Amino acid sequence: MTEEEIDNKILILNEKVIDFRNDGNYIQAIAFAEELRDLIWQKVGYDHPDYAASLNNLAELYRSMGRYNDAEPLFRQAAEICRKSLGEAHPDYATSLNNLALVYYSMGRYDDAEPLFCQVTEIWGKSLGEDHPNCATGLNNLAELYRSIGRYSEAERLFRQATEIRRKSLGEDHPNYAASLNNLAILYRSMGRYNEAEPLFRKAIEIWRRSLGEDHPNYATSLNNLALVYDSMGRYSEAEPLFRQATEIRRKSLGEDHPDYAQSLNNLAGLYYSMGRYSEAEPLFRQATEIRRKVLGKDPLDRFILYPRLTHSEKLRVNQESNILVQLQAEASDQGIDAVFIEYSYLQSQFPRIEMALLAPNFAVNGEETRILNVAKNEDSKIADFSIIPLSPGENQIRVDFYQSGRRIGMVRKNVNVSEAQ
Repeated sequence: MTEEEIDNKILILNEKVIDFRNDGNYIQAIAFAEELRDLIWQKVGYDHPDYAASLNNLAELYRSMGRYNDAEPLFRQAAEICRKSLGEAHPDYATSLNNLALVYYSMGRYDDAEPLFCQVTEIWGKSLGEDHPNCATGLNNLAELYRSIGRYSEAERLFRQATEIRRKSLGEDHPNYAASLNNLAILYRSMGRYNEAEPLFRKAIEIWRRSLGEDHPNYATSLNNLALVYDSMGRYSEAEPLFRQATEIRRKSLGEDHPDYAQSLNNLAGLYYSMGRYSEAEPLFRQATEIRRKVLGKDPLDRFILYPRLTHSEKLRVNQESNILVQLQAEASDQGIDAVFIEYSYLQSQFPRIEMALLAPNFAVNGEETRILNVAKNEDSKIADFSIIPLSPGENQIRVDFYQSGRRIGMVRKNVNVSEAQ
């Protein structure tokens, strides 16, 4: 092909990658992205920033599908090309490191992700200025990592700093400012501070509505997040119309084969299950599972479907001064394992040793069924996890008992249903 023909084909392939990605058809998008990568290599060679960009775009598609082991070496290669061709102080090198850190974060490799996020924020701060929106992105990503590992006080400080940078640099009507408000609100929801989360979600909803319109997927995300707060507070009648509206927006804007539409169906089904409307919940769970299989190639749970996806928060009183905030959450791995995360925090006083015992009939437990946790002074939180695999279909209960000095101080439980995957 002539150089002009190569350029034209690159443009066509790039448009196809974007179109299929936006439609949620990641498998087809990857096929065109791989062809695009090879064509760009043919034009500019291995050491060019344009080739690094093509690797990055392909890796991002892999990351969206949960194919982290395929994404990581591509992100690494792209970062190395940028380092050699642009230098370690260049903002585009920071962008490539940020992408690598994000895949580590998605893999749960927080110790690998944290120094990269810190490096990214430092490079952007020096090269672009500490008030640049990219700096806010770096702070936001680091804050999100701290939220995930329970370092809430650090996460809150960074989320607030990122929000203020975006407010000053972009203005209060900008979608990215709304995203910062949304992220801070998610943190408060994780901490059980629902009354602080609700107004932030509402403000983000209004900004996204004005700036993006009521048919935009981000607007649907904001509605979904507010609905999750209401769901956690037991305000089901307020959550339902928001979940329904978010689901319909995603159906129209993204299509019925998109993973985000599947997530909306799953959230609505979880609400119905919490309300005891099981006959309405089950077909939605199954529809969501089928979409994930179609788009991502397989469902995270190989044989069984656990629903609702386990998300439950409860504050457990220990004494007059201290509480435990317990969060039961399920995350599916490639092996079809759901991990139940137990998070606790304390107020004012120091806890003696706490023992947690997991009771999960009809589940195989990967590892010990008890955890001994020692809370050190001035430590905000700890996280322990139990990996469980559904063994048989039917109604089940996942329960965690908490003991202190041989005395049971509380219990958190959640009813779930396991059904055969079709």
